[in-house]
Amino acid sequence: MSAERERTRKIRILLILFLVGIIINLVVVFLVNTPGYMDAEYYYSGAQQLFRGNGFWEPFLWNYLDQPDGIPHPSHTYWMPLPSIISVGGMLLAGNDGFISARILFIPLAGLIGVITALIAWRLGLGVWQGTLAGGLALASGFYLPYQTLPESFSLYMVLGGAFFLTAFPQKGKLLSLPLSCLVLGSLAGLMHLSRADGLLWFFGSVAVILLEYLIDRKTTAFSKVLVGIVMAAVGYLLLMAPWYARNLSLYSRLMAPGGSKTIFLTNYNQTFVYPPDVLNLDSWLQAGWGLHFADRLSALKSNLLTTLGVQGLVVLLPLILAGAWSLRKERLVWVGFLAWFATLLVMTVVFPYSGARGGFFHSGSALQPLFWALVPAGLNQFIDYAESKKGWNAKQANQVFGASLLVICVLISGFLFSTRVLSKGTLNWDNTWQKHQKIGDNLIKFGASSEDIIVVNNPPGFTAASGFSSVVIPDGDEDTVLEVAKKYDARFLALDNNAVAGLKELYGNPKDVFGLQYLGTDDGVRYFLIILAENDR
Repeated sequence: MSAERERTRKIRILLILFLVGIIINLVVVFLVNTPGYMDAEYYYSGAQQLFRGNGFWEPFLWNYLDQPDGIPHPSHTYWMPLPSIISVGGMLLAGNDGFISARILFIPLAGLIGVITALIAWRLGLGVWQGTLAGGLALASGFYLPYQTLPESFSLYMVLGGAFFLTAFPQKGKLLSLPLSCLVLGSLAGLMHLSRADGLLWFFGSVAVILLEYLIDRKTTAFSKVLVGIVMAAVGYLLLMAPWYARNLSLYSRLMAPGGSKTIFLTNYNQTFVYPPDVLNLDSWLQAGWGLHFADRLSALKSNLLTTLGVQGLVVLLPLILAGAWSLRKERLVWVGFLAWFATLLVMTVVFPYSGARGGFFHSGSALQPLFWALVPAGLNQFIDYAESKKGWNAKQANQVFGASLLVICVLISGFLFSTRVLSKGTLNWDNTWQKHQKIGDNLIKFGASSEDIIVVNNPPGFTAASGFSSVVIPDGDEDTVLEVAKKYDARFLALDNNAVAGLKELYGNPKDVFGLQYLGTDDGVRYFLIILAENDR
């Protein structure tokens, strides 16, 4: 096949992958009608505030880590703003702030994932069929399928992560050309940081990639050229991140919002919602003991490795990913990618073990997913080449048969996972959280709440987005802690569900009037209380 014919064929394949990706994700949009969990609810709520002209401010508090003064509170001080910004773009196009509108721009982003994956496979030197298979595996994305069109960071991270590798390694076996590529690389890292707080790692990754050229080939690469490249990467990064850093400086007199850094001192996940937050410090962390820290990080490591097996590797793909990585181990793109995976695993296990094990690594690792899918056909080649040498197989025919079979298996697994997560009824129903929050809002009105009242609830972003009430999160503590929060933030009602923190388990199990809390009733497992404070406490 001539180079021109192969190029034309690849362009046609990329177009087909994009169009099929769009169709698949349109079906997902049709079937997934609500955000489903707190992260997506948060970004959606943030986009609603932007659309309504309220700027980067939110009518709820979902943690107290930055010692908030009250409501409204500066938004995106823990989670980053880019998913909400993209969501509001869709709302502006549609002219409304509905959930489908929030996802309009995520549909083409999700459609690009297969394209990016195929391009990485071809960049690694794989054939046309192998790149097509890799792109197809990205379309049948397993656990990620329901999440890619949500107002979230998944599709952003996959596309930006893939673009990062394609920019860093513009040709097979070669590093990026300086300095324009470095500017682009730094800009991609800036976009990744605007998508997720751990995106900062990718800026350090861009610096490492630039240094790599000098370390590998010092004879032909002047160090001054590398320094220019690092400066250009920093310029690209700061062009995007400088406005956000300036906002943090204006709000907190520091580059990073203080809430995220406090999570380093957690000794259990529920302390994310501790009040007051100054109890989280180095002394309290050390007092918890090294035995607890080691055990929790070992538990996080197990959880994150299971995520690698089940989510990133979809079980059946992991052996092929590893075999493909081994066969292409001399490719700088591959081992730099695995170093990035290891750095992500290390941060989400050692530094942030609680958030990492509860979805942080699932989110962060999505940036590597296009590379993993691209390695699968290379791994399949290794097994088929071995069978050819031992059994006399026709390698080309076997590659097509087994590749197509593998794709069908992944489609079936993805369909099963999607059905279980989204289409199932009962307690696993995707819409349960949204419907529950709407019902809580309706019940609060029946109990006398007005639209001006602030409610203490388990999930403020989701509750506020679904009900319209302002809210603050139930703190990690007991009844007295709830009353402290109510006094500080002028909250009037408490809605306590079965996810009550340890200090409120007794009140949930035996609901009754206690000092400062008047029991109003129970509906669908939620206990409702009126918060009664003395006039001088309000």
